[in-house]
Order: sequence, then C-alpha cells, then structure tokens
Amino acid sequence: MKIAREPTVEVIVHSYERKPLGRAGVRLKPLSGQGKELRLKLDRARGAYRADGVAPGEYLLRVQAEGYEPEERQVVVDPGGLSERFVL
Repeated sequence: MKIAREPTVEVIVHSYERKPLGRAGVRLKPLSGQGKELRLKLDRARGAYRADGVAPGEYLLRVQAEGYEPEERQVVVDPGGLSERFVL
C-alpha cells in the first residue's frame, strides 16, 4: 500500500549576481485565509528553502532579504509540489 504524502515546496533564491541568498525570509501564506502562514527553512545541502507537507491550494509566496527589494507572487501548490526560483 502506497502512503500519500502532502507536497513539498522548494524555492531557490539568488541575487542578480547569481549568488545564492542564504539569509532570505521565504513565507507561504494561504490565499483562502484558512490555515497559517508557513516559513520555509533553508536546506543547505540542496541550496533551497523548503517546506514539506504543504496542503495543495493557492498561496502568496513572499521572499525578502536584507538589502534587496522583496518580491511576491501568487502560486498554486498541486499534489506534485511546487518549485520556484526568485532573483532579487
């Protein structure tokens, strides 16, 4: 029997100089207003911010880092997960 897992969200954050930004704040907020905002954690081995067990749905994904303009976009997490890249 296969156990269903909720999706993983993975976000890579770089500067325009193509340098990884390891001290960014990456947050995922449900657009439905239900559920709480999630803060993604840096997975240094993968070089990405990640959150496991994210319920499928529509979210506002916000990335900010000191010295850079914050960026946000509406995203859809589907059963296969979500992978995004931000350049600040």
